[in-house]
Amino acid sequence: MKIIITFILTLFTITKADELQINLGKDTCLSNDNGEAISCDASNTWFIFEGATSTLCSKDGVCITIEGQLSYTQQPAKFSRENSMLVSESGTTCIATNGRKLIKLKTCSLKPIPSEIDGSGYLKISENECILGNKIGGPIKIGKCDNDNIWEMDNFHRIHHEKTNGCLEVDDKRILLADCGMASSWKLSLKNMRNLSEKKCLYRDPNRSRFYIQKCIRNLKFNLSQIKPTTTEAPATEASATTAKPDDGVIEISLNNHLGHVTTTRNWTLEFSIKFKSMPTGQRSVLHIGNGQWDRHPQIMLMPHSTRAWFLLKGTECNKMQKSGTSSPALGPQSFYISAETNQYYDIKIVAKEYSEQENTNQVNVYVDGVDIMKTYLTVCADYKANVYVGSKWLAPAPAYIKDLKYNGEAISTDA
Repeated sequence: MKIIITFILTLFTITKADELQINLGKDTCLSNDNGEAISCDASNTWFIFEGATSTLCSKDGVCITIEGQLSYTQQPAKFSRENSMLVSESGTTCIATNGRKLIKLKTCSLKPIPSEIDGSGYLKISENECILGNKIGGPIKIGKCDNDNIWEMDNFHRIHHEKTNGCLEVDDKRILLADCGMASSWKLSLKNMRNLSEKKCLYRDPNRSRFYIQKCIRNLKFNLSQIKPTTTEAPATEASATTAKPDDGVIEISLNNHLGHVTTTRNWTLEFSIKFKSMPTGQRSVLHIGNGQWDRHPQIMLMPHSTRAWFLLKGTECNKMQKSGTSSPALGPQSFYISAETNQYYDIKIVAKEYSEQENTNQVNVYVDGVDIMKTYLTVCADYKANVYVGSKWLAPAPAYIKDLKYNGEAISTDA
């Protein structure tokens, strides 16, 4: 069966600006609307960068500030690209992450200290340098390895100094020798020296023999090579196209696959059938009903699992809706699992009814192939016109197909 669809064809022109992704590695990039690490396949991972020195902003005007945060309203900072780092105008501080999200700008010259206790008992931080202790209560120093500074890690992962019988400890921003009875646990590696109790790492300024103890930095350097031309919209022109649609109405889940819209209701039912091509290796989106990344009425996601389909169901706290069209997640996420095989359809039905004991809350029952597998609670907003994505605009798609998608028993109204 062929369906004739009329749509708006948008022409694009190239501007002088570029868009770049701040790639953290392992196919994760920084989101340009909340600074968190998400799949690089998502559309909201591109920052506009123009010239040698530029602000880093999304198309919606969310920019990175001098504090290393994303904001609509605060003054954006300017950065230059130097040796895979994004350096602020001061020339001394750089954009940094803890591997999960943006953190406050850090000194560009700050270096993590690789560490190991070698066969001689030296706590080495480089080929010819070791950590030295002097007395309990005194700070540690960097110096030449010697037999007055023999260390060992005990069964509690405390680092014990043989001569003083003290252990490494963190005191505010210092690292010192302290009584072992109250000392912290540590993890040594070729990447860093990490205090497990404080969740902080040891750093040094290479220009001075000075230690820093602070929250661990995962990234000061990024892969910034993924650059594409920024596009701006030219006048729209109407056009016609013919597209083939399978007789059974199957839709492959994909990135930014905008199907249409619904007007949400207080009590609602969401139904669809899903067939998996494979189980996902990361967090993936199945359906997203909403007008922003955190605007969920609801959102259904898949999480990585080797043998089962692990679903996440997320809602929205309506009294925290923001002008930007985003909102705060609420009462969740709620999880349910099904023992699924690939290339086989499973019928999913989610029924939400008003829960009288808590304002703006629905009791939700999830049915798989007609079997009630979970009762939970969720909030979404009523009387709200929301976009429907088979997948998401902001998260990589689940490797699956869906069909027979209905909201309150009716097919989703498509945008023609």
